[in-house]
Amino acid sequence: MAKVANKDFFLKQKIHSKIKLDLFGKTLACALAIAGTQANRNSSESSFHYLDLFAGEGQYVEGDTGSPFIAIEKCINQISNPVNNLNRFRLIFVEKDRDSIQTLQRNITNQYKNSLNENIAIEFIGNEWEDVINDLRNKMSSSEWGFVFADPFSTELNIRSFESAFNSVSELKDYMILFNFQAIKRIMGSSRANYKIIEDCCGIKVEDLDKDENRITQIQESIKRRLHFKKFQIGVAITSSRREELLVSDYFYLVLATSSLGVIDGFLKAYENVINDTRQSLIQRPLPFSPNESNILDTKIIEILKDNPKKITYEELSAELFNTFISWGKSVRLPGYIIPSSKNINKALSRLAIGQKIDIFAPAHLRNRREPNRLKIVKSNHAAREIYIQYRG
Repeated sequence: MAKVANKDFFLKQKIHSKIKLDLFGKTLACALAIAGTQANRNSSESSFHYLDLFAGEGQYVEGDTGSPFIAIEKCINQISNPVNNLNRFRLIFVEKDRDSIQTLQRNITNQYKNSLNENIAIEFIGNEWEDVINDLRNKMSSSEWGFVFADPFSTELNIRSFESAFNSVSELKDYMILFNFQAIKRIMGSSRANYKIIEDCCGIKVEDLDKDENRITQIQESIKRRLHFKKFQIGVAITSSRREELLVSDYFYLVLATSSLGVIDGFLKAYENVINDTRQSLIQRPLPFSPNESNILDTKIIEILKDNPKKITYEELSAELFNTFISWGKSVRLPGYIIPSSKNINKALSRLAIGQKIDIFAPAHLRNRREPNRLKIVKSNHAAREIYIQYRG
């Protein structure tokens, strides 16, 4: 939740901001739950560090909460989780505007006073995050588990600095960044003097981009390359709103970089719920939906398997399906545009196996007892490496 000059922005939380924060909160909760299950309670490493690079004031004027309060609540909830081996939580809020960081500190103090669990430590840093990059890297490196959230108002995040700061930090940390593609498009259509902003934000020079609509795809690919230090990099589009109604376009992209199938699945299930709710609302406002009813996920799986003549693991297939950018407009307009959650991947594999288009090789404990062609929901990377899939040709 970034600080901006326009104070009116923080009067009331817009619909698309609610969607963004809902996805953030559910994904963070999923990351905490997985860490809480897998961490060793007796180890000094059983702590979870959360870092917010653009923390803002934490609240909107009319009372809606931003990312800092959501993060605190998710940590409180994790402590009460019956399955929790994490014994310490450290939350680090960074905000370059000194007035905002002081307001955030007051807001959190007023909200929790002395009621925060003793296992939760909160730190406030009133600086530009790049000015304290080494300190932040050290803080995040001191914990095995963690989550970094970057929610700039526009194009303030330098993706190269982000890559440099966190590419050597522990494998068991997740990263979420909001990219304002509407602002990026606007800058690309402006003076060449502003092109440096694109280079800093997206990691690619405007001069190196094609002159056609492939520019956006090239920018997305550049962002993925900068987050190469995680196994999966997936972006989901979020639209904007006008007069309290959601538009059907890709204004923002919320990008998750993680090595955990469980975390990415939680992220995608939350996004699928948002898309389904939006589809329902569009029934009241008919749109020119595409008549294409074909299942795009099935088609994509076949394409991937054809490109791999040998058997590939479920994890390798998932990486191909995950490492993409999902369009909001296509998701709500195309009936066949299926979000690649583990549940939907399993359904697609089952259809293709029944149709004798693919072969699935999986141990019995990962198959559905009543329907051998259907897999159980794959919740771990280890299980995903035990399953092999091959195109029949």
